Amino acid sequence: MMKHLDTHGVLSPAQHGFRKGLSCESQLVLTLQDLSNNLDNNKQVDVAVLYFSKAFDTVPHERLLSKLEHYGISDLLQSWFRAFLTERTQRVVFDGGTSKAVRVTSGVPQGTVLGPLVKATCYKALVRPHLEYSATVWDPYTTKGIQAVEAVQRRAARVTLNDYRQTSSVTQISSVVITGCSTGIGEEMAYQYSRLGAKILITARRENRLKEVVAKAKSLGAQEAHYVAGDMGKAGDCERTIQTAKEKFGRLDYLVLNHVGSSFGSLSKWLEELKFWEDNPNMEFFVDFLNINLVSYVRLASLALPLLKEGGGHIVVMSSYAGKIPTTSYSAANAVQFAQDGFFSCLRAELQKADRNVSVTLAVLGMVRTESAVEMLKKIPGGEDWLAYAAPVDETAQAVIRGGATRAREIYYPFYQSWPISNIRRLPAFLEDYLIQEVLAM
Repeated sequence: MMKHLDTHGVLSPAQHGFRKGLSCESQLVLTLQDLSNNLDNNKQVDVAVLYFSKAFDTVPHERLLSKLEHYGISDLLQSWFRAFLTERTQRVVFDGGTSKAVRVTSGVPQGTVLGPLVKATCYKALVRPHLEYSATVWDPYTTKGIQAVEAVQRRAARVTLNDYRQTSSVTQISSVVITGCSTGIGEEMAYQYSRLGAKILITARRENRLKEVVAKAKSLGAQEAHYVAGDMGKAGDCERTIQTAKEKFGRLDYLVLNHVGSSFGSLSKWLEELKFWEDNPNMEFFVDFLNINLVSYVRLASLALPLLKEGGGHIVVMSSYAGKIPTTSYSAANAVQFAQDGFFSCLRAELQKADRNVSVTLAVLGMVRTESAVEMLKKIPGGEDWLAYAAPVDETAQAVIRGGATRAREIYYPFYQSWPISNIRRLPAFLEDYLIQEVLAM
């Protein structure tokens, strides 16, 4: 029978269980090879580990026999399997008492010669099709994969909304506020959410630029697209942003905190003139920088929490490895991002303890190929060498959106860069100091 299954390609080559010459070890070797190849090619790797509780104990005998016949196992061999599986009973013996015998209509008998063979067929017929479908929609990069995601979204929406029109979409119940959307990752995230048909509200200081982003978002498929032109360093503009979301959407599913700025002019100029703190202890700049890039994050999240709690929403905080390790000449940004990590990690813990269905995701980013990053690095000696390690903006936005949707605590992107750097402090002190002061210093 195994020869028949192998000859006709019934069993998947990816199946290592219950097969001669294959085992957990062979599967692990191939998995590690796949992971290594992807990491070598700077590709993201998503791993979904699934456990099917009592998977083989709950397989209905009639369904299994039907599948065996479908794969060409019929006549006498089919009768043999039917005799092996059916007409079995079980009872419970406890403390000298015995229960009535109950007929067993599902499950594969354990400890038998035929058991592994039947389990292999069960996996192919009843388990793998669902896994293959799940894998298709887990991380869509191809047109076919994206279409599969959209098909799942439409079906889910019809059930959730009790609206079975063909135009129904799951994103009818997704409303998103994104700050800092005039350029870079924020702008790209607005476009990515729009392609999913979400309702978006974006903020930035430059109104003319916001109008352009809103127009493009609508052309890409956003159900609604609105903007609030304002300075998130001002409490009134933060309040106006969340109030506008409440008035336009009536709910809030995602709050993406992405803005960065200063009242003292362009940050790109500041980044070009980085100095040690002792050489430029500018307290006015420091206080302003914390207000715009930290206090406003806390204020927006606090204002949005009532709306987020109503629908089990998500908070996504954009940060970088500068919130995990110290860096030279970058103390203001380090202070902000360390504080973001501390506050929002505490908020996550409090929400979990209070049983609030609101997730908090911290996006720990490495070098991303935004226009401003490219322009800045070209002006720094040796900066262009860093561009070779920079991640594309669209892939970064997709990774952040996936992380928020799956309620991840933290996401590192690109992983090959941001995760190792973020964990430098786990190394011995002398090695940590060398890497921070010599290797990572610009």
